[in-house]
Amino acid sequence: MLKYPEKQPHFLIAGSYRGWISASKQENGRSAVSVELEDREGSQEPYRFAASGADTDSTEQRAYLRGLVDLCEAVPPHSEIEVCCDSNYPGFVIRLSDEWKRKGWKNSGGKVANPDIIEQYHKVRDERNLKITSRNSSSNDRIRLDRLKVSAHALAKQ
Repeated sequence: MLKYPEKQPHFLIAGSYRGWISASKQENGRSAVSVELEDREGSQEPYRFAASGADTDSTEQRAYLRGLVDLCEAVPPHSEIEVCCDSNYPGFVIRLSDEWKRKGWKNSGGKVANPDIIEQYHKVRDERNLKITSRNSSSNDRIRLDRLKVSAHALAKQ
C-alpha cells in the first residue's frame, strides 16, 4: 500500500527511468530546481517540473534535494531511476545518506546539512521500493542540464 500520498506518480507503469536535475541560486537568496524524467523505452510522455523556493535563505543544495524527491515522487512503486545532475551533491546523497543517518546525521566533515529533505527522499524511496542510482553526465546530458539550469535560474530570479 502506498503511504506517500503527497504527490501521485506521473508515470503509471513501474519500470526503468532516467532523470535530470539542475538547480540555481540567485543573489536574492532564492533557489530553484528544474527536473526532467523519461522512461528508457520512450513509451510514456516525459515528466517535467520546475519550482522556485519561497524562502530567501534557501540553498542550491536544498533545491537539488527537492528535485531528487520530485523525481522519486513521479514514478510508481518498484521502479528504478538513474539520476544525472550538474552537481555531485545528489549523487553523494544517493550513495551515502543511509550511512549518514545511521551515524546520527554525521559525515566525515561533521554535521550533515539538510537532513529534513534527505528524510523526505528516504521516505518516498523506501515506501515506493525504488532503486536510485546516479551517474556522470555525458555531452548530451550537459546540453539538457544547461537548458534546465536556465529554467531554474529564471525561476529563482522571480
